[in-house]
Amino acid sequence: MRNPAQLSCARVTAWVGDDALLPWFGGGPALLVAQPAGAPASAQAPAQVIYCDVVRVRVDELFL
Repeated sequence: MRNPAQLSCARVTAWVGDDALLPWFGGGPALLVAQPAGAPASAQAPAQVIYCDVVRVRVDELFL
């Protein structure tokens, strides 16, 4: 990435667990993220990570 300012990031807790919000995939294992206090007590091996969920790019920057 040429310009890290284009990212919107936050420090969150990540873990692998069953995603109850995606029943059409069988609720199987998924990478889940939440605010640090939002991880369930049952989360196995939670880790603090930097999660970037928004990339702001202008169309004219895509073809440089």
